[in-house]
Amino acid sequence: MSTPLRDVVSRMMELCPELGRTVPVTGLAVGSVTAAELATGESSQKFVNKWLWRAWAAAASTADRYRLCTAYTNTTGLLAHGGANYADTTVTGESLLICQYEPYRYIEAIQRALASLKFLDRTEFPTLQTQRRNWLHDLTWIEKPGDVVDLRWSNNPVLTRNRHFEKWTGYQATGGAFAPDFWTLTLNNSTAIELRRDTSAAATPEQWRNKYVLALVDDTGGITQRFSFLATGVSADSLASVGITAVMVARVVASGDWQVGITDGAGAQTTSSSVWSTTGAYIERTVAATFSSFIADRPLISTVSTAPAVAIYIGEFYAVPTASFGDAVRRDDFAEYPVLRSDYEFDQGSGSLAVMAPRVSRYGQYIVYSWRAFPRFTASRITAGTADADETDAPVIPLALGAIAKLYKGLAGGGGEDRSRYLQLAAEYGALFEQAALAFRNSENPQPGGRGFADRMKGPLAPSVR
Repeated sequence: MSTPLRDVVSRMMELCPELGRTVPVTGLAVGSVTAAELATGESSQKFVNKWLWRAWAAAASTADRYRLCTAYTNTTGLLAHGGANYADTTVTGESLLICQYEPYRYIEAIQRALASLKFLDRTEFPTLQTQRRNWLHDLTWIEKPGDVVDLRWSNNPVLTRNRHFEKWTGYQATGGAFAPDFWTLTLNNSTAIELRRDTSAAATPEQWRNKYVLALVDDTGGITQRFSFLATGVSADSLASVGITAVMVARVVASGDWQVGITDGAGAQTTSSSVWSTTGAYIERTVAATFSSFIADRPLISTVSTAPAVAIYIGEFYAVPTASFGDAVRRDDFAEYPVLRSDYEFDQGSGSLAVMAPRVSRYGQYIVYSWRAFPRFTASRITAGTADADETDAPVIPLALGAIAKLYKGLAGGGGEDRSRYLQLAAEYGALFEQAALAFRNSENPQPGGRGFADRMKGPLAPSVR
């Protein structure tokens, strides 16, 4: 479950009440905000000099986010501020974060905690029969061999990655929404298109078999993914003259526009499917092509729309050699076999890490399991004050504990008479964070099954070795 940035801050306050509290807003005026639950008769100084963070305010009122409380009326819960007048004074069910420290400190602490909290990533590498070295340079989070947890092999012939849109580990440049790994959003004109991951009723009538579907809504554009190849004339590993099928399972809201395409990369050779005509249910659409060469660029698959306001919900999208396409591929019914640690090694060259694995027949996959930090919130949106509702997939309790520890460590760095107390709190919450993070990582560990890779190489179903 994803959690908005503002909710992470709220959870930090629950776990460490000294940091502040979250209260529902019951009244707004240009110079004040009222929270009726604070009408308790407590000291009128209790919230003076505390920061008022309207993290649930309307997006159009980002200038209203931060104010310093100058007076507290303990009989009504009114919190007056000394800053510029609020532009938005409409009560719309928002909440208020009352912060002991400047709000930017909470956000910086969350960003640092995200970098320390890791999940288990799974990335496929389609194999080439002549190639033993598999560079990991596009897996930027892998810096050393210890970051790799496990290496496996599968005879899955799919040539692309993130087929089921299970991985959303980055953010779009605009909007702060998640972006699917290895997929690129494209436009047919200058008008924006909305890309989002979807679990909502909009993706029905039957939610596809995945946790998420990819939704493309409004205006014109689509998504593309390039995949690896070797240039024409390089051994037998070129995709030149090899039939390739692009497969997409999706549903459309209206007929007559969306289509699937496959391109040689340079744009000189393109083949597209017919447009979607069936609405209301998930259906499979395919297109097959055989190109004479791949020299200028890598091939890509794409889905494109040219009609405004025609939405599509994509359950899966991939490319596969035409000769290998069938029901096993449709079911994604391929086992993963552990590669014994003695059968592969690492090569660190030019700052990039490579896995030196046994040569196998093409149209299979190596799968790399590695520890990966959860992505940080987009810096430009934080600076602009528009990131409060942006979400993270990080587990909220470990993240909040880590952020508390980072916040107090940062406060201790400023010196002062409270430095010792800050360091103690940083240590206490840091220990809690390590425990929670370890429990999360243990729950993420892969469970290898079946025979090892070396044994499989000897078996009747062994891949061919060159």
